[in-house]
Amino acid sequence: MKLILLVLVFIGFSLPVQSDDAEHNIAAKTLKKKVERYIDKRQLVQFGYCDITFQMEHKQNKAVVKSIQTRGSTQLCKLSKKAVKIGQKVKYEEPEKFIRIHISTNN
Repeated sequence: MKLILLVLVFIGFSLPVQSDDAEHNIAAKTLKKKVERYIDKRQLVQFGYCDITFQMEHKQNKAVVKSIQTRGSTQLCKLSKKAVKIGQKVKYEEPEKFIRIHISTNN
C-alpha cells in the first residue's frame, strides 16, 4: 500500500504544471500575442518574467477584460498592463472567468 501511494505521489509531482492558457484558449493566445508584440517593440526590458491574470466578463460572443493582475518583474509587468486595456473585447470559444499567461524575456 505504501509503495503504491509513494509511486502516485512521484507521478503527481512530476507531471508538468500548465501555467499558460495560451496553449488551448484562443482568447489567451490573442492577448499573449498582443502583449508580446508590445514588449518587443519597446525593447526596454533586458530580462525577467511576468505572470498575468486577466479577469474576463462574457457578453454575447465576446469576452471583455474586466481586471488585470500581474506578478513578476516590475518593468515587464508595467509594459504588459499597458498593452491590454480594461474593456478590450476578445473572441472566445470556451467561457473562462480567469485567463493566465506567462511572458518572459531573455535578451
